[in-house]
Amino acid sequence: MVIEQGVFFVDLLYTIGRAPGIERLSDPPLHVAGQLAAFASALHCFVGHGEWASSYQRMVCRSKRQHDPIQGLSAEVSFVGILLAAIRVFFHRESTIDESPDLFIENLHMRILLTTTSYQDTPGDHHELLGSQGFEIHRERGPLSEARMLELAGEFDAFLCGDDEITAAVIDKSLPRLRVISKYGIGLDKIDVSKATASKLPVLFTPGVNHTTVAEHVFCLLLGLVRNLVDSALSVREGKWKRMTGHELWQKKLGLIGLGRIGQEVAKRARAFDMEVHALDLYWPEAFASQHGVVRHTEFESLLAACDVVSLHTNLSEQTRHLINNARIGVMKPGALLVNTARSELVDLPAVIGALDSGKLGGYATDVLDEEPPPADHPLLKHPNALITPHIGSRTYESVPRQAMRATLNLINYLQGKPDVIQANKW
Repeated sequence: MVIEQGVFFVDLLYTIGRAPGIERLSDPPLHVAGQLAAFASALHCFVGHGEWASSYQRMVCRSKRQHDPIQGLSAEVSFVGILLAAIRVFFHRESTIDESPDLFIENLHMRILLTTTSYQDTPGDHHELLGSQGFEIHRERGPLSEARMLELAGEFDAFLCGDDEITAAVIDKSLPRLRVISKYGIGLDKIDVSKATASKLPVLFTPGVNHTTVAEHVFCLLLGLVRNLVDSALSVREGKWKRMTGHELWQKKLGLIGLGRIGQEVAKRARAFDMEVHALDLYWPEAFASQHGVVRHTEFESLLAACDVVSLHTNLSEQTRHLINNARIGVMKPGALLVNTARSELVDLPAVIGALDSGKLGGYATDVLDEEPPPADHPLLKHPNALITPHIGSRTYESVPRQAMRATLNLINYLQGKPDVIQANKW
């Protein structure tokens, strides 16, 4: 009970001490915040963490000596947060805060740009972990354009990003302050990784955490397409009873372009539907393919010609851009279906729209578009043979916290010099 009351009291002081305009509540400025800080400091020394108090004193002296317009003038306000966070360490030994005071105080100098909306919008322990580190977090609603990134570049020590355009120009302007890019997700095509590598700037990412969720979304799209699910449900909602005839997936041939983690999860679910699975991948997983009866192809054209449904699960590169184009659509079965939960640039959009118009493609189901969000006149939005979802393939209450925690751990561990990071680039 004593501990619960103590934590409540600490939270209350923390809220008061960090409240906007606290320095205007008294004369002279910062008196209220300073008193709170002094009280917290005394309390913290009382519970036996003198190391934190001495770090506090060193930081006050350093801030005043430097006459930093932000750190100096608002020192007491900032240190309320420092000291009370330290007290929380005493009450909550399981806290994720590193109990090294110098490290925690060093983090207070760090500015983090957080742009991924999935991370920000979904509840999970990642919020507490990131918030416990003492960083200054600047939030934006991504994905951000190169122009917006250039406006922000140079002001941050780390990016915790989604699909923002981190070009060579953005990296140049961000250096030398920028220390690390932590990507929420696995696709790195929006980041100039070559430039980052040449600049010895680590790019961290989160493989292996969203493959089941994306695989499920593939079948969400595919079933919605073959059973006219959206049109049928909307007609009922409008008071109509429009009964549309669809197709089975049973014994259809599914072609997977890419048989990595996501492709393999799709293959397993396809076998549950008794589909015949075909695949193509440069790095062929022989053991998995043998276990699940996956037919191997080494040429795109042979796979496309054989399959009723084609699903894209490869990364975007200059070699895979517009992988599905007029020529390759030409060898597909009449009325074949195309599913894309990877990257919109894997398909030549005008070629896909033309094939939908002519009936060569029976349907295109996609979770990714060339413009997100799309303009109101985007040609796919109202196409009767297209099914579009707003890039939610990995956005579930189970998957987002996994990805977000991994991205956050990557960021924190790298900044603390710990080895538990997943880094995409090496030098």
